[in-house]
Amino acid sequence: MTKADLNKTLLEYANEDLGYAKECGSMMISETLSGSITINFEDELYQAFNSLGELLTGQMNNERMINWLIGQYDVSAVELED
Repeated sequence: MTKADLNKTLLEYANEDLGYAKECGSMMISETLSGSITINFEDELYQAFNSLGELLTGQMNNERMINWLIGQYDVSAVELED
């Protein structure tokens, strides 16, 4: 997988996860670099919490949360091609 392919895939995952959070009010994601995280959606803003309910982010709009979330996915098992 190339770095461009990985970035595209991570963007798709983030958009999908935030879509679920928006639709349902919250979304839990496991096995991230921060462990299990919950993304809450309220008043058009997202906020992330760890498994202990501690705040990981302040309130963020969609674009900022996508950028933050992309950095949380564990991609250590992905082999990148040159």
